[in-house]
Amino acid sequence: MKKFRFKLETPLRVKKITEEICKQKLAEAIIAKSREEERLNHLLQTNSKIISELQSLLSSSIRIKEVSLFNTYIDDLNSRIKSQKNSLDNAIEAYKYSWMSFIEKRKERQVFERIKEKRFKAYIKEMNSEEQKNSDESAATMYIFREGKD
Repeated sequence: MKKFRFKLETPLRVKKITEEICKQKLAEAIIAKSREEERLNHLLQTNSKIISELQSLLSSSIRIKEVSLFNTYIDDLNSRIKSQKNSLDNAIEAYKYSWMSFIEKRKERQVFERIKEKRFKAYIKEMNSEEQKNSDESAATMYIFREGKD
């Protein structure tokens, strides 16, 4: 009985490796996206805190120079928030690209695995048929041998 050999085993292994690479890139993109979200949230919290602080100081006596410094700092924070939103958008795009790439590579691997499975089933069917044929031939030979002795 011949052993099952899938002729597309090498491309299947390559597909598995490329899928794993894409999976790793997807994980890295998720981490980068989370990091950018955390940075943005931190900046937004800082901005809210500074605005609250400025409002509480405005109710008490405060110098114009201090108000000017707060406004400059708030403007700087707003600029950094805008920049961080752009960074987050880029991270989200990278995540989406990685996700789509991973899905594509997984589908490619699954196609090869389905082909392998179908060919293995055909191989098993062929082997069972061959085994049945050999069994039938043995039985026929034994019958003829017994009939010849009688």
